[in-house]
Amino acid sequence: VLSPRIDGGAMPALRGLVERGASGRLAPFEPSGGTVGWTTILTGVPAWRHGVLSEEVPLADGSGVRAFAPSDRLHPTLWEMAASQGLRTSTSGWDAAIVPGDVPAWAESIAAHARAGEHVLASLLRAAAGAFDAELRAAESACAVGPWDLACVRTAWFGVLVREFVRFAPPPGPGVDPVRAELFGGVVDGACRALDAWIGRMAHAAGDGASVVVVGERGIDLEQWRSAVALR
Repeated sequence: VLSPRIDGGAMPALRGLVERGASGRLAPFEPSGGTVGWTTILTGVPAWRHGVLSEEVPLADGSGVRAFAPSDRLHPTLWEMAASQGLRTSTSGWDAAIVPGDVPAWAESIAAHARAGEHVLASLLRAAAGAFDAELRAAESACAVGPWDLACVRTAWFGVLVREFVRFAPPPGPGVDPVRAELFGGVVDGACRALDAWIGRMAHAAGDGASVVVVGERGIDLEQWRSAVALR
């Protein structure tokens, strides 16, 4: 999803980070993805040490399960470790629920042209894009409140948009209805442009000389897109 759009010039902010920095694949760990995987990334220790072993936590009386809570982490996160050393931190998108906002214009322009029989996909697009936009706005708001030394921000809904609509992106996958592909083929591009603009604004907010780390739960290996100048 990302690499062809970086190569094609559609994600200049991310391309700039790749060309000026380093990129590689994360060492594999199990289980990957979800709450367990992200907790491993945030704490730097495996699941048996940070204590988050599944998406749900068994109740003490054995009567059922409950959703994960930040207090279930047995090891401090990156920002907690930084704060303990006197650094100023800002976070967004990790533990507090994001309230979906208005549907961004790029997504509404696609959803508005959907046929009557495509209301399910159009509704999904509006909901996911609204939540994605709210995540981006929340992160920027968090970083606008006072100075900080470390900001840790996350978007989860970008992954939802890609997972649900990438099959329609050109060239559409086998068996994809061509009419649906024409209607929803621009969703991934729209999400990528929004993500790239956000990365650019976050890098700008970090300021000159800052280190910017972009990570995915299964790694983002963009090494092949680094320029010869950057490699030297």
